Amino acid sequence: MRQAKLRLQLHIPRFLVALALIHAAMLGVSGCGGGSSDPFVHCGNGRLDPGEECDDGNPLDNDGCLSTCVLARCGDGFIETGVEQCDSHNFGACKDEPCACRDFGRVGGPVSCATTCQVDLSTCGATFTPTATPTPTPVVSSTPTPTASPTPACGDGLLESGESCTTCPADCQVPPPCTVGGVQTAEVAISLPNGSNVTRATVFLAYRPTILGLPGSGSAPAGRIKNKPTNSLFTVNDLDYALQVTASRSPQLASGRFFDVDFDICQGTIPTADDLSCSVTDCSGVGGCTCAVSSSRQ
Repeated sequence: MRQAKLRLQLHIPRFLVALALIHAAMLGVSGCGGGSSDPFVHCGNGRLDPGEECDDGNPLDNDGCLSTCVLARCGDGFIETGVEQCDSHNFGACKDEPCACRDFGRVGGPVSCATTCQVDLSTCGATFTPTATPTPTPVVSSTPTPTASPTPACGDGLLESGESCTTCPADCQVPPPCTVGGVQTAEVAISLPNGSNVTRATVFLAYRPTILGLPGSGSAPAGRIKNKPTNSLFTVNDLDYALQVTASRSPQLASGRFFDVDFDICQGTIPTADDLSCSVTDCSGVGGCTCAVSSSRQ
């Protein structure tokens, strides 16, 4: 009996020692390999680490280095601001899904993204332009005086806010081209509600075609537009009595100057503020967007 007790006393300490060794071994295994196998663990630290093409230290996908530390390229599905208008099926802020011609002020169905990551508008048609109705050529005076503008009303030759070519076709008539006697610059500013997220806006700038004009129609006068919002997709459609201008940008547009346009002045006339009228026809579904226009002669 005493011998059995002694044997038991000897076996218990060895069992505890074995348990301690096993526990220590398990801790050692769990502590091994402390390094992470995640290839993106260093992406975004602003340093070029092994396996990265770039690292600009930010999580944005609209610049030259994606959030995955891969260089931006056409076809990656992300629009690089200032370089691409679209990428694959990504068109940025479009009112329609899929993106359609009317998102760019044109008539037609869906548009596509070219292999150059620019919007392909070749399938779009021009916005409807009423048939030109011949009118007498403006009389040229040797001593021009400011052209009197009638009280805003249908038939005064200026398509103003609240009027349309359906309700007032007389203001959509296009006179024959006149002899150019100078250049008048119109400055258009847009006002957006505070806190609004407006990524797309369209301004309808009507002008009196017997006094002011632009060369060509449709997108032809695009070269006359300047001071546009930076990094924006900009489309122009001249109806020969009004200019329809659309700007799309992400992040959102801001209040202030929207664009400037250089008009030709018909010889023998002097434009006044009453010869221009602007309205906001689309503002990303946000209400309360307004515009104002001023002009000066060069």
